[in-house]
Amino acid sequence: MTAAPIELAPGAEDNGLATMLCDLVRQNLETKPHKRADFDALEGTVAIVAEDAEVALTLRFTGGKATVHDGIVGIPDVTVRGAGDTIM
Repeated sequence: MTAAPIELAPGAEDNGLATMLCDLVRQNLETKPHKRADFDALEGTVAIVAEDAEVALTLRFTGGKATVHDGIVGIPDVTVRGAGDTIM
């Protein structure tokens, strides 16, 4: 099976939440291939803010691919805010 089409944008490798989320999505798609169609249908931008850890990331979904950016990039379609444990 090929790797999931999710990657870290340059600079995001220093954001622990971004790397964990990228790994979780990749693992989820590898172990549950039936979810790939849902992933491929995603279009838009989601910002995630872990307030307790003072860290944020942006997920950009387009054309069956996702890129995880450090911080909030652009104007997200959806923003999720909460404690890091709750978000994960």
